Amino acid sequence: MKQVKGTHEDVAQKACHILQEQGKAADADYSAKQLADDLGCNVKYLSMVFRKALKTTYPQYVNKIRIEKAMRLLKTEKEKTMEEIGKICGFKTRMSFYANFHKALGITPKEFQNGSVLKTNTKTKNKTNVLCGNITLHTLESNFPKDTSWTKRDNEWQGYSASRKTIYIFSDGHRA
Repeated sequence: MKQVKGTHEDVAQKACHILQEQGKAADADYSAKQLADDLGCNVKYLSMVFRKALKTTYPQYVNKIRIEKAMRLLKTEKEKTMEEIGKICGFKTRMSFYANFHKALGITPKEFQNGSVLKTNTKTKNKTNVLCGNITLHTLESNFPKDTSWTKRDNEWQGYSASRKTIYIFSDGHRA
């Protein structure tokens, strides 16, 4: 096993790269142990890195990535079944996909796909807010928490604020 090098933030950045850019989060069988092995550390150290550098846990982070991917697919891949979308995103069963999606967003994947209003699920301890709208980037930059990180995917801006545990999703006007 290779030895991990760098600060907690460096290790967290490498972990995020493996999970997001290499697509390991969408692999339902990819575990924290496998990620730790890939990074050259043990699971206990990896868990500490997630808590300190990312302010979350491995399962919560992986679930966030999966939910974000599901949200994109639900809007663009309408011919796919819910089970297919869930599996593409890394959920083993349709039931786990629905349960995790509903826990994170307060609505079912089908309701999201049909354009239902997003709301927070007040039953969860670590709730995530999701706000949708149609807005331009200069407005986004000035009206949201400073820790919000923004990415553009297709014609959609997505932002995540760790301090508010909030995901923002906005169309740039080219599609609903």
